[in-house]
Amino acid sequence: MPIKTTKLRDIPDEHLRAIGLVSLHWSAFETMIFRMIWLFSGMSVEDCRALVTHMSFPQRIDALVTMVGLVAPDSPEHKALAKFAENEIKKKLSAKRASIVHLDWWPDDLVPSHIKGKLYKARGSLKEESLRMSEADILAIAEEIRAQTSEFVGLVAEITPNQLLKLNLTGAALKDHGPKDS
Repeated sequence: MPIKTTKLRDIPDEHLRAIGLVSLHWSAFETMIFRMIWLFSGMSVEDCRALVTHMSFPQRIDALVTMVGLVAPDSPEHKALAKFAENEIKKKLSAKRASIVHLDWWPDDLVPSHIKGKLYKARGSLKEESLRMSEADILAIAEEIRAQTSEFVGLVAEITPNQLLKLNLTGAALKDHGPKDS
């Protein structure tokens, strides 16, 4: 018996766009985490990339929070950052992102303005969760990722005494600090 697969053309364009925004906002967040680790580390960008590239997202968050703790150990601001990173970013936000980008989506025949999919988890036992989402539901997750990125960067910027680092963290855009052309 052949396995039925969903083709991208079966998913409405507005849902594909919303899923793409989740992915793009998450990528921007990961880029900011890398840049903050790089700015705090004092390493060359190449050395930092060589290390950070092999770290999982939770490891990157932990490394950054630890580096910030070196600047402001045991401060209320560092404790707030650590709590925010653990509860809001690593547990909640990361799970919401995964619930969008790791599903096999297909059109919902019962509710045409929605798509549906199944999310599988295997932590001790296999669990299956069915999801049904509208474009607005997915866009809300994309916006939450954008807002949490801004809040996280703001918390880090509040802690650091380095004014140049604050400018880099709070600036409208960071330029790519890749290898220089010779």
